[in-house]
Amino acid sequence: MQKRTLKKLLCLIVFMWGNFFFAQTVKGKVTSGGTSLPGVSVLVQGTKNGTVTDFDGSFVLNNVEPKATLLFTYVGYRNLSLPADTKSVMQVVMVNDLEKLNEVVVIGYGTSKRKDINGAVSSIKASEIQDKPFTSIDQALVGKAAGVNVTQNSGTPGGGISVQIRGITSINGNEPLYVIDGTPVFADKNNDSFSFSALGGGSGQTKNSALSGINISDIETIDILKDASATAIYGANGANGVVLITTKKGKKGKSKFTYETYLGTQQVTNTVDVLNLPEYAKYQAKIFKLNGEPIPFQYQKPDLLGKGTNWQDELFRTATLYNHQLSFSGEKDGTRYYTSLNYFNQEGIVLNSGFNRLSMRLNVDSNVKSWLKIGNNLSVSRSSQQVVRNDDRGGLVMNALRQSPELPVRSANGSFAGPTSGLGSSANEATNPIALAEYNNSTTERFKINGNLFADFTIIKGLVFRSELGYDLNFSKNSAFVPKYTLGNVSELLNKSFKQQDQSYYWNIKNYLTYNKTINEKHNFTFLLGQEAQESRYEYLSGYRTGEFLNKNFTNLNIGDIDTALNGNGSGRWSMASYITRLNYSFSDRYSFSASLRADASSNFGPNNKWGYFPSFSGGWTVSNEKFFEPISNTVNYLKFRAGYGLVGNQNIPANRYQTILSLLASPFGGVSPTIDNLGNPNIKWESLKSFNTGFELAMFNNRVKLDFDYYIKKSSDFLTKQINDESNQSALNYYLNTGEIVTKGIELTLNTRNIATENFT
Repeated sequence: MQKRTLKKLLCLIVFMWGNFFFAQTVKGKVTSGGTSLPGVSVLVQGTKNGTVTDFDGSFVLNNVEPKATLLFTYVGYRNLSLPADTKSVMQVVMVNDLEKLNEVVVIGYGTSKRKDINGAVSSIKASEIQDKPFTSIDQALVGKAAGVNVTQNSGTPGGGISVQIRGITSINGNEPLYVIDGTPVFADKNNDSFSFSALGGGSGQTKNSALSGINISDIETIDILKDASATAIYGANGANGVVLITTKKGKKGKSKFTYETYLGTQQVTNTVDVLNLPEYAKYQAKIFKLNGEPIPFQYQKPDLLGKGTNWQDELFRTATLYNHQLSFSGEKDGTRYYTSLNYFNQEGIVLNSGFNRLSMRLNVDSNVKSWLKIGNNLSVSRSSQQVVRNDDRGGLVMNALRQSPELPVRSANGSFAGPTSGLGSSANEATNPIALAEYNNSTTERFKINGNLFADFTIIKGLVFRSELGYDLNFSKNSAFVPKYTLGNVSELLNKSFKQQDQSYYWNIKNYLTYNKTINEKHNFTFLLGQEAQESRYEYLSGYRTGEFLNKNFTNLNIGDIDTALNGNGSGRWSMASYITRLNYSFSDRYSFSASLRADASSNFGPNNKWGYFPSFSGGWTVSNEKFFEPISNTVNYLKFRAGYGLVGNQNIPANRYQTILSLLASPFGGVSPTIDNLGNPNIKWESLKSFNTGFELAMFNNRVKLDFDYYIKKSSDFLTKQINDESNQSALNYYLNTGEIVTKGIELTLNTRNIATENFT
């Protein structure tokens, strides 16, 4: 009996000591801003052991192992992870989502806290576009920000994308300026390649995306500057809005190795309803009968016919796409690093179309001295795009819709079939789209290098001088081959080979001082003063021949007939010198003000109007931080009014059009003779865009309801328009002048709601 009692006592002691060492009780209280938070979820991370806080924010959690981590979650607040404390009552302070207003936002030539921004700026985080099958960055903007319209010019993978921010602002292109880690990429500089145009395209289907060479998996944030008060700091390049792209950097902690992948399929979900073979035969029989003609034998008994050829099913396929991403990042001894290797491949849903890209990125920055930080952002990519003509009247899709269902894809001997006069009138207007997809081979290979080198010098506390060299280099090789063929009534009598090589070089140098000062913890000043120089050059060389090429793998021009040779060559450049200044001021998190001025001198304009000046002003009032607002602050958590005005310009015309330009043309008498290609106008000047924006930001019910409202007016004037002078029987002459205007007005409303039915508010 004594032994049994002693055994029970020992078990009780072991259990008590086991609880002390291995499972204990944690007590605590959760608050935010001095106010208790009821209903907060408290969970031992990695287990199902959890509880919720009571009406005064207190909680008790049993059976918590030593060194456990507690996870605190509550709607409208940031998730919080803390080590469990069993020795004292835990005092847990959760951070309201409004603290995200302290997040740093890229605003061009610097950063700002979101709460101090008074212009129209939208932000997209990496989590919103992660693992999405986007070929290029511009596709990722679809539906992500109010006032941003994205149009895909072609269904071709890697094809051109048109982005408009708050509507049309110019007749000379409306693509925004993309800035990747401080280096601009000009989407409007994309041109249809010579080889693609030679195939008969040109309705936008053959345009390439300037951003398809950038790996979207490397992106950290995208900030969209929409109104002139935000974009005026970019002056002549900011008229159509600015998209600021920040790529990933290394973060503190252990080095991190990541592998990501996804695999998907794409297919046409809806096809156009067209006639099958019996329906088509009935239709043809009716036409012959109405015309008083005998009905051909093949149309006399439609019910005996099969369904015929469904050309859409033959042309479209289930296409695969996949992505592989390896990345390595971290920080050690003041040096941050991020490097990645990515492979992306996408088949087109139209036969013989597709896109693939291999890219590498290396971002490094290092605090080599207490006063010196240096770094680089480098991206290198190689992409290949296979294009078919598929959008216009002569394209594959239109041919598939117009072709007769009685025509087979292939004849009995295995060759591609073609329309004949016996197949009905509509059949003669189209040909075999599957054959065209096989015969018309067009590819583009691109090599792109984008990045910058920078150095930050801390002169005194708060005063930093930054020097930066940015570059964007592009090389492409385009080729297209069309063999001679006969498809029924349709014939291509010559083998045709097209070749074109393009290269473009862009660089910019920026030097600017940034001074940040806070006085009495209420007055915050950020002053920017800087200089920038930039230049862009491009050149292309193209050629064409017909001849007895062996097949699509042997299409070098020297194989073709020299008597059919055609050549093309062109080049151009533009440059700009700029000075910038900006002042941001905020007082006690209640009032904020920003003003900027940029002066640009462009090589596109003559001495009469070479310089353009672009000012902006904006201000904001955070009403919810006023003392008189406290009685309703539990219901209305945040309220800010803001307004801004700015002026930006546009220089998007070919270079040197303020001068008279001569072209040399072949003379019927032998040699060449000069002719006027452009009549100079020394008075042409910048297009002008004046923009006014006002709005407010509102958050209520513990941030469960958030509302952003903007009203804007934009007036674009002095469009750079190309004119033709044909007076006094002279030859037509091109010249440019400033004329016309557009006024755009709009309202943007963004409403975000969370579950507002789970809590009572007073």
